[in-house]
Amino acid sequence: AVYGRMLDRAGQLLALGRSVVLDATWLNPRRRAEAETVAADARAELVEVACTAPHEELVRRIEQRRRIGSDPSEATVSVLARQLADRAPWPDAIEVDTTDLDVRSLEAVREWAARNLGPLPWA
Repeated sequence: AVYGRMLDRAGQLLALGRSVVLDATWLNPRRRAEAETVAADARAELVEVACTAPHEELVRRIEQRRRIGSDPSEATVSVLARQLADRAPWPDAIEVDTTDLDVRSLEAVREWAARNLGPLPWA
């Protein structure tokens, strides 16, 4: 339901000429294909990005968010293990390591994106 609502909203915004960022795991190739269809229907460029980090860093982030109580997702270390075990190849994605990304700073995110993704159409 979450992916369906997100894709519906993305289609609405793209129809208005807006850019969108769909932040999700996108582990399932069928879901990725649905996003591709939404972009194609809107004649929008699709940029697929797979954010990565070493396993230890992913675990650290999950545990830190749990301790702080700031994680809106249902992420746990066991969920991460299942996701990594079930992850399908994603050959069309630009893979970027987010280890050094400070998400608390908009400027840091913009610099990181420019460095790792090149000029962004939405920047």
